[in-house]
Amino acid sequence: MAPNAVSLVDLLPTFIEIGGGDAAMIGVRVDGRSLMPPARGEADPVDEAIGENCAEMTGYPVIMIRRGLWTYIHCDSDLAQLYDLSVDPLETTNLAEDARHNNVSAGFAAEVAARWDGAALRQKIIATQ
Repeated sequence: MAPNAVSLVDLLPTFIEIGGGDAAMIGVRVDGRSLMPPARGEADPVDEAIGENCAEMTGYPVIMIRRGLWTYIHCDSDLAQLYDLSVDPLETTNLAEDARHNNVSAGFAAEVAARWDGAALRQKIIATQ
């Protein structure tokens, strides 16, 4: 079984399950998933990690999606980045502009546009700095 991507946001759901609870007890939507199924040797159907960098001194939000063997990075002020981890685990060759990967890059770009409002996030970042 290949290891799947995980994220720090998976810790809360994992701790809740270890304690015998479920996410409903929190009363709000919780990002992440419990890592107990793969810890028990069960199949993990999720191979995804999402990262958002909206910290102080960040001019524009940076969004990262790591899904399967792909990493996609988006920032409104920079060129998109796409890496194929199966051949480039150190993420040294950007494939975002490579015509052979147009469909993959366009799919990630559409997902970022649908899930995040970069302009609104930027305004919130500036307002809090």
